[in-house]
Amino acid sequence: SSAQAGSGNARRDDRDAGRMAARLAFVLNLDAELELEAGRRYAPTRAMTERVHATALAMRASLPADAVVIEPLAEAVPADATPVAWCPTPRAVTAFERAGLARPSCPSSEVLAHVNERGFAHALSEDTFSALRATTEEQVLDVLARPGAWLLKRGFGFSGRGQRPVHGGRASDADRAFVRASLAGRRALYVEERASIE
Repeated sequence: SSAQAGSGNARRDDRDAGRMAARLAFVLNLDAELELEAGRRYAPTRAMTERVHATALAMRASLPADAVVIEPLAEAVPADATPVAWCPTPRAVTAFERAGLARPSCPSSEVLAHVNERGFAHALSEDTFSALRATTEEQVLDVLARPGAWLLKRGFGFSGRGQRPVHGGRASDADRAFVRASLAGRRALYVEERASIE
């Protein structure tokens, strides 16, 4: 009967849905910005490794109950798992391959670095006065010479990392050292007016 046929179709749909609902295998490479900045020479410090591990543990409860975390929690991976990365950097892709999973389709490291660098969002911003993209020390110091409160931001960073608040009027030796280190290797530094929170 048509009712029986419909019931059979429903059972097939349920089986198909079950086959499609593969478990997720995560690489929570929360230090991806640092890898993208450093490129192939990146090697996380012990402190960063511990920080990423602690944050991944805190995030674990927010993931699907049947998901696994390959990195940094080293959980066992089912063969049919679907790989998911915080950011599909070369190190993340290597972790998937080491776990026996198929290499996921993802952009090149060059594309990832381009869109994650602060300048990509800066170029898309309609507020052209929100920040200065500086590539020379002179450009930065010209801004810092003005009265006010400023915030220097490197192209890559997270959770306040790679930032330095500066009081305008005169840059200290430490401020200048931060600027020079930030611009090394033809990188850019972003200067924003620091908003006060009352």
